[in-house]
Amino acid sequence: EVQFTINLGDITDRKNSDLEVIKQHLSQLNHKIYHLTGNHDYKDITNNSVLYKQLDMPSEYYSFKKGDWVFIMLNTNEIASYANIAGTPKENEWNRMQEQIKQIKGKYAYEWNGGISEKQMKWLDRLLKKCEKKGLSVLIFSHHPLYPQSDFSALNGNEIVDTLSKYSCVKAAFSGHHHAGAFGYYKNIPLITLEGMVETENQNAYAIVEISQDHLLVKGQGRASSYSFKLSRQ
Repeated sequence: EVQFTINLGDITDRKNSDLEVIKQHLSQLNHKIYHLTGNHDYKDITNNSVLYKQLDMPSEYYSFKKGDWVFIMLNTNEIASYANIAGTPKENEWNRMQEQIKQIKGKYAYEWNGGISEKQMKWLDRLLKKCEKKGLSVLIFSHHPLYPQSDFSALNGNEIVDTLSKYSCVKAAFSGHHHAGAFGYYKNIPLITLEGMVETENQNAYAIVEISQDHLLVKGQGRASSYSFKLSRQ
């Protein structure tokens, strides 16, 4: 009886043709599904807009509103070696990210990781500023974890969390990609990486999020962890 479902990406693994079978199963949910792409979803894709259309995404990154809450769907695959950026200005951004990671001796410049563009970062900052001004609460969603750093972090995750931390309207962030799961606080913002179901054939992994006036409850199912956070006033 959830109001909607959010897919954090990698809904397919080996090939794009598997997507239709998966969508048939998801159609049994009888409510809206908001999708993000993951690095595996780009297999067999040469035109990214085709993938976004298959997943009924309004854009490669977007937001939606439910009551006093805004849900921001970041695309951390936007700047990635697998996301058809060769020969485009985004390839230059990818090269700069690689160099920056090298300079700080980061260990997450892997081919399975990606980041967000300068354009998307500005969009995020403008949207958060608007939410803060209107007294709205925000949840952030991304495929790649933003924090704590690991081999699976977003290429410019540090810059993203610095932007998030400027706004008290941001209550939590959810990510996928790192199948083992992870958790950390960045300047009082809880960042949850949900466990993946892909390696556990006989055990599920998903979470139901309940939002009340003063609490955010994450009820992990199967191998997914559970969390409870008190919501601070803005």
